[in-house]
Amino acid sequence: MRVGLKNNQAGSTIIEVLTALMIISVVITGAYATASRSSSITRQSQERTQATKVAEQQIESIKSIITAGGTIGSDYFCIDNSGNVVNHFIESEISGLDDLTSVVLTSGDGTGGEDYPSQCVFNDLYHVHVEQRGDGRYVSTVRWERADGSAIDQNRMVYGID
Repeated sequence: MRVGLKNNQAGSTIIEVLTALMIISVVITGAYATASRSSSITRQSQERTQATKVAEQQIESIKSIITAGGTIGSDYFCIDNSGNVVNHFIESEISGLDDLTSVVLTSGDGTGGEDYPSQCVFNDLYHVHVEQRGDGRYVSTVRWERADGSAIDQNRMVYGID
């Protein structure tokens, strides 16, 4: 007696193969999206960590200047890599710093936006200014454009003198 295959048992149909391929592609796409988002979050975290270090350096430089008996002499400034105070900004330029939707960061080229002296741009990315407030506080603000170009981010650090 001969055992034969029936017509409906001939193997996988094209519908089954296409369904399997669709399921595999959905899983692969999900994995790629998760990995891509994870990479983006990691990059943003690295940028914020570096910005925090830049802000801390500004605050530490201010502490050093004040401890040594020096004065800053300006309400808006940054401290360059050599420890020199670089004066910049006027009050009208600094108003509205909390609104980051229309900020354009530039490096002293005069084309508009928030013009930072080149000494106040660190690692070609982090634009720094410090505001000396009348109550003895210094606010160090670091701004940068995210690596993916999606937005301007900022980090602020406050130092108060007793």
